[in-house]
Amino acid sequence: MTLPCGNTTCSLDAAEGCCWDNYGLLSNDKGSCVTGPVNNDNCNTLQVGYGPETRIDCQSSAQCSAGAVCCGRRVKYYANQKKYDVYDQVTCESTCSANNVTLCIPNVTVCPLIVSQNGNVQTICKPSQLLPSGYFVCGNP
Repeated sequence: MTLPCGNTTCSLDAAEGCCWDNYGLLSNDKGSCVTGPVNNDNCNTLQVGYGPETRIDCQSSAQCSAGAVCCGRRVKYYANQKKYDVYDQVTCESTCSANNVTLCIPNVTVCPLIVSQNGNVQTICKPSQLLPSGYFVCGNP
């Protein structure tokens, strides 16, 4: 199995993840393949205290073990007096909490209901604005 990573493709079979810099804040090359644990893969995520990059280990729940969901943890990154929305990680999790985002496959994944002030809202699968081309997330219609 593979993961799209900007202008390259990473191999899940080789235990590679994608390191994605959506805003190009750290490098002109937005995507690269990385290996190893998150704290030692040279991907500068907030998860390890450095920067705005995203460590991506799945594109959809189909790449996760049975019952797990591919989930993006959305956070804020502040640099040069600007605020950026980023995912610090996209990983297979047992559940995807309310503040995080479920990754999906258009016309395949049933996206979750979310609770809002106006009642429950059925999220829809749409292209991600924060991940490489080919990634979709469950979001508000």
